[in-house]
Amino acid sequence: MEGTTICNHCTGKIPQGKGYLFYSSASLFHDAAKETGNIFLCEKCTELICSPGGFAKEFRDDQKTASPDLYVDTSSVSNKIKDANHQSIVASCKAKKLSPEKARKIAHKLAVLWWKNPLKAESESEKSWK
Repeated sequence: MEGTTICNHCTGKIPQGKGYLFYSSASLFHDAAKETGNIFLCEKCTELICSPGGFAKEFRDDQKTASPDLYVDTSSVSNKIKDANHQSIVASCKAKKLSPEKARKIAHKLAVLWWKNPLKAESESEKSWK
């Protein structure tokens, strides 16, 4: 099965068998955890998040409590959602005491599984990152 999927951050194409799969439970709406499911990222975007710099990044508190209905500019909402997803990914990796390298290795393994068996990858991803 040949195909591509889209990076949830940059919307670039990810060829079959490539990419990184993370699970995000970003706290974005009304200060409560909202399950956002799997986040498929390209190599470039994963390097931005799962890197020493990405793990050291400080996030503003308003990214946790932003409400999309307050914004007219949809790109602003999209950026807040992306930042909240990234914050959730970093928090999950840190909670499991994963280095950026180990987090990328797990995420790539899950992405390879996703191309073969999306339902199993969905389940394994949730278990791996929660």
